[in-house]
Amino acid sequence: EKLEQIRLDYLSLVEKVKSENVKAAADLEKKFLKDEEEFKARQERERREFEFRLSREREDFKQKQKREKSISDREASERLKQAEDFIDNVKSPSGNDRPRIAPINIGNELECPVCFTEMKPPVHIWQCAQGHPVCQPCKSRPEVRHCPTCRQRIVGRATLVEKIAAQIFSTKDKSGSTEESATHPDTSPISSPEPSFRPRLPTYFLSLRQGTRIGNEDFSLNSLREA
Repeated sequence: EKLEQIRLDYLSLVEKVKSENVKAAADLEKKFLKDEEEFKARQERERREFEFRLSREREDFKQKQKREKSISDREASERLKQAEDFIDNVKSPSGNDRPRIAPINIGNELECPVCFTEMKPPVHIWQCAQGHPVCQPCKSRPEVRHCPTCRQRIVGRATLVEKIAAQIFSTKDKSGSTEESATHPDTSPISSPEPSFRPRLPTYFLSLRQGTRIGNEDFSLNSLREA
């Protein structure tokens, strides 16, 4: 009888444990569902916040681009207006609108520093790297290998000086100053021979003493007299 009671108690305990296990499993299942729902809700909330932040950053970026484009368009419009105003204010150099050059007293600026002849057209004018001019006939002379003013190498034609000389001398001719052109020989390398040195020499020639040499060139007074 006692054994039977023990057996019944044991069965009752087993049933109780089973019932508790089932209940614990159900509670755990409910907890899992609740945790999953909370996790999904948190993910959804964070997703909405992230999308809102992205949307706001995208809108800020578009507004920044729009402001930069507006500034660029305004600057381009201003530059275009300035260019149009400049073009409108520039007068055509043709016809009666062409500016007239007033007579300019240039002194000996257009004189060759070697032969002291005015470098009038069609004489070609050459220059060194410092811009000192020399006429074509003197540049062609074998003893004139460097600039007679600064001793640098002669680099090429001074086309701007030639244009200025053409304008200056044409203005002088139109104003009646043609006497000086008759007093100087034609120094064209085609129409006349090379001009000879005059007794008056440039200052740097006069400062050279007997036997002075620069590089392989002899610039003594004797060599200059022989030349």
